[in-house]
Amino acid sequence: SPTSVANREYFVRLRDHPEIKAYISPALPGADGKPIIYIGKRLNAPNGAFIGIALAALHGEYFQELFTNYLRALPGGSKSMALWRNDGRLLARAPIEPIAATDALPPDLTRPPASNGLIAYWATDPESGTIAVAQRRFEDLPLSVETRRSASAMVAPWNGESLATGVGGGALLLLVAAAVLLLMRQLRTEALIIEERT
Repeated sequence: SPTSVANREYFVRLRDHPEIKAYISPALPGADGKPIIYIGKRLNAPNGAFIGIALAALHGEYFQELFTNYLRALPGGSKSMALWRNDGRLLARAPIEPIAATDALPPDLTRPPASNGLIAYWATDPESGTIAVAQRRFEDLPLSVETRRSASAMVAPWNGESLATGVGGGALLLLVAAAVLLLMRQLRTEALIIEERT
């Protein structure tokens, strides 16, 4: 038998608020107990009257798997991705459990985006340190995708490289200094030989 959605929040919001073009539900438990995110769009008649909604249901796991695959491609640790509603409600995150180094701060959805919808900034938390945050806001949907990475995780590969470069550079300087000393000794010896001959 058909199920009525006339009393569901997404239907009521879109029906009663013509200024809302699209509605994103919080992650709600589906029939299988897994989170589902409903995306609804208002449908209007040519005269602007409400005639219904177009509705899509997406499993929250879809975003978690997508974000997890993306994060695997980034080297290092202390990184996360999240999908937020523009009211600050979390819809999906990878990893599922927050990481203390990156997820201690709530999202800053008040910063004005650039014309392309991108925002990148550094955030500081007294407990977890400095975090690089990149957000992408969607023009037609009240959503933001956010990637976070701790500054310490970002520079960790450079720390190892700088140590190796420092050791290698130091060894090279020692070799150059030894060569210069040997050259100077050779020049002194030749100068002494020339002095004795004259």
